[in-house]
Amino acid sequence: MSNNAEIAADRVAATLLRALREHPERDLNDLLSRAATMVPQPRPTSHANRPKGKPAPHLELGAFTCDQALGTLRLTLSGDALYLWRRGTAEQLTKIKMETCAGSGYTLTLSGDRSQPDGFVLSLDRAPELPYVRR
Repeated sequence: MSNNAEIAADRVAATLLRALREHPERDLNDLLSRAATMVPQPRPTSHANRPKGKPAPHLELGAFTCDQALGTLRLTLSGDALYLWRRGTAEQLTKIKMETCAGSGYTLTLSGDRSQPDGFVLSLDRAPELPYVRR
């Protein structure tokens, strides 16, 4: 399994582990197929609804990496909306406080100016407080 736009492998694995703890006597193949169907489908991002041929103007804020996690995350700004890009897909973040935003299953706290952040802290349910810095 790997994370892609159609299957969230980390969520399938977490659901499978939870099901194994609750029902250790059940067949592993059965639990795996159930876990895969129980994971919520990715929700479309707001830019998916824009008219074809009209790209949303995004201002690139930078690419960020974390020593504790693989890969690079990008931040962009479109109007007043902040977007987090992971694996080529953007998710519009919901502003909670001045420097804190929320996405699907995580919060992101910016450090530095919103238009030119030095980095951010990404807090996932399974991995709280991952520090990302501009690369």
